[in-house]
Amino acid sequence: MTRSILLSTTILMALACGGMGSEPAVTPPEPAAVEPEPAAPRPPPEPSLDGYYGYAPGHDGVHDALYATFSDGEQPYVGVDDANLRATADTSSEVVAVLPLASRVTVIESSGKPVELLDRRNEWVRVRTEEGVQGWVFGAILTPWAGEVEDQMSGEPQGTWAVTFAPDFRPRLRVQPTGSPAVGLDLTVTERFRGGRLEAATEAYGDFDTRIRVTLCRVDHGDQPECASAIAASGPEAWRQVTPPDAWRYEPDTGMGCDGGVVRAAVATTSQDVATLELPSYMRGPSTTLDCTAVGRFTEGPRAKQRVIGCTQGDGGKSDPGYLVTRWFAEESKGRWAALPCADGGTELGSELIAAFVERSIALTSDPETALGPPFVLPETLDAPRGTITRRWHALGDIAGGRVLFTAPGVGEVRETTGEFRGALAVRPPQGGTVLYQWEPDDTAVQWDDGRDPGHSESYDVGVGDCGGSLTTFQDVVVDVSDADIERVGTLSDGSVVRARRGDDGYPTVYIDDPWGRRTGLLRHDRQPPAMCEPIVYAYADPPAPVRITLGDEIEVWHADPPLTEHAWTGLALRDGSVIVDGARRRSLFWDGRSVWYPSPAQGWVVRGTEVEGELREVLPELGLRGREIDEFLEAWVPDLVGEPWVRLAFHDRATIDAVAPLHVEPPQDAIVRVYLEATPVDGPGSRERPPLPEPPPRRGRVLVEWGGVIR
Repeated sequence: MTRSILLSTTILMALACGGMGSEPAVTPPEPAAVEPEPAAPRPPPEPSLDGYYGYAPGHDGVHDALYATFSDGEQPYVGVDDANLRATADTSSEVVAVLPLASRVTVIESSGKPVELLDRRNEWVRVRTEEGVQGWVFGAILTPWAGEVEDQMSGEPQGTWAVTFAPDFRPRLRVQPTGSPAVGLDLTVTERFRGGRLEAATEAYGDFDTRIRVTLCRVDHGDQPECASAIAASGPEAWRQVTPPDAWRYEPDTGMGCDGGVVRAAVATTSQDVATLELPSYMRGPSTTLDCTAVGRFTEGPRAKQRVIGCTQGDGGKSDPGYLVTRWFAEESKGRWAALPCADGGTELGSELIAAFVERSIALTSDPETALGPPFVLPETLDAPRGTITRRWHALGDIAGGRVLFTAPGVGEVRETTGEFRGALAVRPPQGGTVLYQWEPDDTAVQWDDGRDPGHSESYDVGVGDCGGSLTTFQDVVVDVSDADIERVGTLSDGSVVRARRGDDGYPTVYIDDPWGRRTGLLRHDRQPPAMCEPIVYAYADPPAPVRITLGDEIEVWHADPPLTEHAWTGLALRDGSVIVDGARRRSLFWDGRSVWYPSPAQGWVVRGTEVEGELREVLPELGLRGREIDEFLEAWVPDLVGEPWVRLAFHDRATIDAVAPLHVEPPQDAIVRVYLEATPVDGPGSRERPPLPEPPPRRGRVLVEWGGVIR
């Protein structure tokens, strides 16, 4: 049986079209009018679970209810505590074992005959426990949705949970803390329909140890799919449902995503704070809240006069701590907001964020059709006298402190910046912060005055590329280089004069002036410091132990999650590699940045893009990675490589990694494993022979593991 809810539905419609022949020469007499028979009423859609786990009433309630079945060999969980495993499919037969909540069993066969027991309809199922004991259980107590409740701080198991259905078709959550009796909670997810396809998942959140989200999708949806979700949370005394019925309702084919959008005009108004939402601990960045402010009103379309609300937060994830993300809403009425497409980089609304809205009595709907334009969501590019101006990111604070360079239609004043963001072009949107743009020439092919071979003419870049391919720093762009120190060496195709430092024949950097007279550096691509992308760090300790991980001063860190303090993370290393930092449990630590230039590994081998995943699955264990480290490595790198015809794989040796990205760990670890991949798309096949790989240290005791990639 499939364990995931169908969250995207394709609706097929059949259109019947009749042809029309040519008109006959002689028109026969029209027959007498016949009263047309009334059209037969369209039958309601036939309810169906479509192979998903669920339970729903039939036309006669429980007596013909729809129920889920499990195929032979599937491994569901026991959804009740102290379940009786019987010798035969009969409630009077011998009990051969008593099964605990959330214990896993393997299905051997089903009886194929529905019966009614415990006020529910299902079949008897023969199963085998993990200890090898065989027997029969009633199918209604089996579920694919169960697991462990973990302590958010230590990662230690605190008990088990499972979700099945109550006799009234509501989801029934059972939780059994370690050493205590099980408790049950029937969830009222929606009042619009009963029963349905069910999905459940746990989430760590804020001051609660665990949250469990339960989603129901109706089974008689026809052409109108509909789902609803509810969230239960563990509190100081008991579990409780923290979301009211239908607080989070949506159609699976729209959801709360980022797609679509017909841009509607809106006008900025005086800003007014409307809500502050506490965020889950693992979503917190520089701030612990999501601040929602009414900043304008729609002026056209079906939402005319409705308020525009922007909810902003400094992103604490894989982005600069100064990065601002905004999620946009239309205020349909007091306490009811419609989520708009997140065209300016805001993330989709996950269940934990929706729960934060619900706790502030704000019900959410989704509107994928109404998108915002300027001045709230600024365009990707601006017109320039020459070259291209591209939007880079939305930064926290007012950093547009320089002179006004020009005024962009529909956008407003475009200013230069100083300090950390020197070199950027800045626009102040109504929701606050500063949107940064970058100017660069359209063509960096240099026509050299001395007629030299233009071998490097295509290899100059504006600024330094980051792990996403965009500029991470503007300080390398606008530079203070006087005319006395440089001389003309060529031109670009648009006529811009190209200069280089006197006596510097290698031309690692050349200079041009932008349309506003600012001197801009173009860096030769093959001498740029490469980006060290998505190094992920795990710290293992059994028993848990304090750890301090410091990145070397040589590293220019662009992003870190959680943020670094004095270039370091300080926390508690756990048995599973997670680290507790600032009171929040992190499955891993993240950073990216750059150091100095260093060459690619001399030895590598070439595989097809479609072979990358299989090749890495063989190689990574030899380099010292295990379990989820391998899975997360592949998740990060394979999607960008699988579509390439050929890829050269190479791994940097430990000496190089330690030299360019020093890592200091206190107390000293028993083993440190560092794996840096450099994967480069190439034009054709090369040597497929795998070279000798760096030898990892044996893993024992306290172990720190780091993996990442190098992008040039």
